[in-house]
Amino acid sequence: MSTKPPRKRIQAMVQGRGGSERVVLPLALGAAAQISARPLDEFFTDPTQLANGLLELQRALGSEGVVVALGEGFERASGETLDLASLDQPGTRLAAALEATRRLRATLGDSAALLAGLTGPATLAQQFNTDLASAGAAFGTLVKAFCEAGIDILLCLDSAPAADADFVGAMNAAETAQATGGAQ
Repeated sequence: MSTKPPRKRIQAMVQGRGGSERVVLPLALGAAAQISARPLDEFFTDPTQLANGLLELQRALGSEGVVVALGEGFERASGETLDLASLDQPGTRLAAALEATRRLRATLGDSAALLAGLTGPATLAQQFNTDLASAGAAFGTLVKAFCEAGIDILLCLDSAPAADADFVGAMNAAETAQATGGAQ
């Protein structure tokens, strides 16, 4: 087993230097809510409860990382339109997940990797009956926000294949965030 911290192992893997490295991250957001003894909706919209519950879960399991968000329908929080500006307001799932990511990164440093699973552009386009370009731009905005908050791994959760241009645009946003101090 490697002696490098999980975050450094992830970085090496992304850069093709990871060899046979593995990082284990439990998908247990519901368990973190139970540890905090909070209803799920309340837990996911309170950044303090979310960060504390996820940190307690990570420490209890001794896991190498934390799943901060996993397709929790951030986009649905504002209704039937894909309006990311209203989603980043205090009290929303997106705002709580982003703030929890910032807090966990500050607390955990390199000792744990942080992961977020985001709804992909093709699924967003289907859910909101919008074009792929608009959905791709929204996805890119989400990717950039999580990278800037300190996320290490982003999963694109898409039920339908996205056009290459939409995915490339989102990844360019992630690379820009990385270059400007977002995800390492």
